[in-house]
Amino acid sequence: MSKRINIAIIDQEFLTSQISQLFSNNNKDIYLLAHFSSINEAIENSKTLTIDILLVNVESIFLKSANPFKEMLKVHSKTKIVAYNIIFNQQMLDFLNKIGTHGYIFNETSLSELYFAIKDVHAGNYYFSKNIKTFIELSEKENRNKHTIPLLSKREKEIIRYIMDEKNVMEISEILLISKGTVETHRQNIMSKLGTKNSKEMVKFVLENRLL
Repeated sequence: MSKRINIAIIDQEFLTSQISQLFSNNNKDIYLLAHFSSINEAIENSKTLTIDILLVNVESIFLKSANPFKEMLKVHSKTKIVAYNIIFNQQMLDFLNKIGTHGYIFNETSLSELYFAIKDVHAGNYYFSKNIKTFIELSEKENRNKHTIPLLSKREKEIIRYIMDEKNVMEISEILLISKGTVETHRQNIMSKLGTKNSKEMVKFVLENRLL
């Protein structure tokens, strides 16, 4: 027989939400230990509880300090957080990372998916609804790309802007009061940094990656 999973919930609207139905469907392997209206109430009243999964409606605490959650997890070090809400974006992802979330689902998800998410997280995995998982993967890819794109100096950006204005080497050297050789050296260095072969490719790369 599987071990019962003890659940605590932080949700001001829990009693009227669909999620409350999960605990009225005679699921003997999950048990609702407590329901709290806020993280502060949970900290104050959960010290003697053994919580496996903390379900959190992040709508009311979104973008506020992550410190209360960190404080609670100091007491409940083995507790895992599964958050839910009706929206998801980059700011939400950043906040969930700060509080150490193990899963995220939409609060209108099916009860069967919620049940699976709880079981999966309790087994030591991470669980995210399909659309959220896609968003996270794209966000991680974008962050990786940011780290691989080199930074351009102020002078290099000036050179690129003049090239985009169709100025030639002579014209740029006269505007910036530097030699033609220096302009060309900057141009070559920029292309080397960006991995491009000519000025046309360089400008295209700069525009696609918003480097100016």
